[in-house]
Amino acid sequence: MIFSLRSNFPLLVPLFSLITFLLLIILLFLNRKYFGKYLRKIKKKTWVILVLIFILGLALRLFLPLHYHKQGNDEFEYMEAAKSLTVDFREGNYLRSIGWPLIIAIFFSLFGVNNWVAIYLSLFLGSLTIFNIFFLSLVLLKNKKIALWSAFLFSLLPLHIAWSGSAETNVPSLFFITLTLFFYIFYTKEKKYSLLWLSIISLAFTVQVRPENYILPILFVFYFFIYEYKGKESFKKINFNFLWPWVTLTFLSFFNFIQVWQFQFGKNWIISDSGGREIGENWGLSNLINNSYSYAIDIFNETYQPIVYSILLGIGVFYLWKRERKASLLLTSYFLIFYLSYFFSWLQSLGGRSRIFMSFYPVTVIFAGAGAYFLFQRKFSFYKRKINKKAIIVSFISVIFLSFSPYFLRLIKEKANPESFTTLLLLETMVPELIKKDIPKQRSIILQWPQVLKATTDFSLLSTDKALRDNKYLNNLLEENQCVLFYEDITCYWDKFHTISKCIEMKKKYNLIPFTKYFKKADDGLVEYIFYLVRKK
Repeated sequence: MIFSLRSNFPLLVPLFSLITFLLLIILLFLNRKYFGKYLRKIKKKTWVILVLIFILGLALRLFLPLHYHKQGNDEFEYMEAAKSLTVDFREGNYLRSIGWPLIIAIFFSLFGVNNWVAIYLSLFLGSLTIFNIFFLSLVLLKNKKIALWSAFLFSLLPLHIAWSGSAETNVPSLFFITLTLFFYIFYTKEKKYSLLWLSIISLAFTVQVRPENYILPILFVFYFFIYEYKGKESFKKINFNFLWPWVTLTFLSFFNFIQVWQFQFGKNWIISDSGGREIGENWGLSNLINNSYSYAIDIFNETYQPIVYSILLGIGVFYLWKRERKASLLLTSYFLIFYLSYFFSWLQSLGGRSRIFMSFYPVTVIFAGAGAYFLFQRKFSFYKRKINKKAIIVSFISVIFLSFSPYFLRLIKEKANPESFTTLLLLETMVPELIKKDIPKQRSIILQWPQVLKATTDFSLLSTDKALRDNKYLNNLLEENQCVLFYEDITCYWDKFHTISKCIEMKKKYNLIPFTKYFKKADDGLVEYIFYLVRKK
């Protein structure tokens, strides 16, 4: 009965998500005086440094990585859902978290339906997260220098830089997670009822961006016991005024939760994602043990960030545990909650596993920022002998920046000469936007993944499966319309879903005459995508 709600009332999920987003904007506007007062306390020098850090982070995300759909099919699903929301405010066949497609749809309405709109929106939100990290660290630790170090280190993180150039949900999710945490901790300091509403409504939208974000309310419970619990008397202070926002949270996010639940439990993901090579349960203790053994070290080692970052992280853990015990406990609680959520799951077969580790960045980057602050602030005799303290600052920042430079060079090298598979995905992202100018809309196109073109174009599309199964249908189409094209794309080169054989079958059954082609240079030569005119043999 629960799952039939979406079928019978298709507008429920996007409607409640839109209501949540609008309430978030309204409440942010209504609380502007509290934020204005808080922001005015920050000195001009701090603002200048923070803006420079933001510009650095934005530049790195704009110019270093390739911009394309790194998760391929998943991201095209977001595009297709966003386009459907833009046209008639329906999701179509989309069954995932609705928050990100809804935001994309808003920007589609402003700037047009285009893959690049979504990708650059993700890039901009990823860059804005630098501000979120600063304010979250500042409100939590009340130390502007740690906050600046945290923001600076976050701006350099290569994993976040790379994924900011895609339209996958992890980067926008991290933006809303850090925003929500800042709102809630700010509320606990100011104790204004409207700020409570803002933080909880922000949480209501955040849980609709990615499914694992539904565990975030647990962190709020931890916050209560770490910061506010004073014995049984603490529970007596909780009244209906405090509970109403939480009831609203449940109501607003409930229908998205149904949709996510149906999708997450609809199949065995280990078997599906591994192509049957692995077996196991979606969640379980065996996953936790195996994943922890195989992948946990990747969160901290040099795979995704330099050893200097890990050293600063270790120092920061020690420093905050000694100086800011409650904040340290809260950050550790956040880490453990997400760790258990991910490592209990089918992480071992999940594609793009690295993007999952970005959820730990609000913890690791604040600890690392505290480590950098501790190292720099220590009154070593070495510092006392130095006349020019600014030179020490420049040197320290330079060492940190240079430690990240090999990762930046790797991104530059990938952009200049990408691997073949990366080039396949890059072309998959580029071609839908190019054919809008090169191919008349009257053409019908046969392809393996219709959603790739359906997501951002208006061509008449036919799946290769249907074309091969129903020869009569295709033959009739060819007689009625001489402008039928077959699209040879990634599915004719990459056989994860057993699609190459269908491309071969199309070439055997029909005369395929090259109509137009698109190509990009890869590390082992050119990669070509070809549109063929389809003719009967």
